[in-house]
Amino acid sequence: TNSTDVQLVPGMPDVATLRGRMKLSQAQFAARFGFSVATVRNWEQGRVLADGPARILLAVIEKEPRAVLRALRPSAPIVRSKAKKKAA
Repeated sequence: TNSTDVQLVPGMPDVATLRGRMKLSQAQFAARFGFSVATVRNWEQGRVLADGPARILLAVIEKEPRAVLRALRPSAPIVRSKAKKKAA
């Protein structure tokens, strides 16, 4: 690898501790961030490691949970005014 390549995928976080700090059950954590309950359980029990994108999301949840919630929150629909047609 090139010496300028930087490993941006963090290691596997302690999901149970992260979830506990947020005072969320497994089901609440899963629903809030788009994981299945089985996936959260498997991560916590060490049966499965999260893949790279999931580890990145978990790292952001750990450091900036509100940013993740803002990003995941459905945005209000864009209301466009209809242009009035000019009479010919």
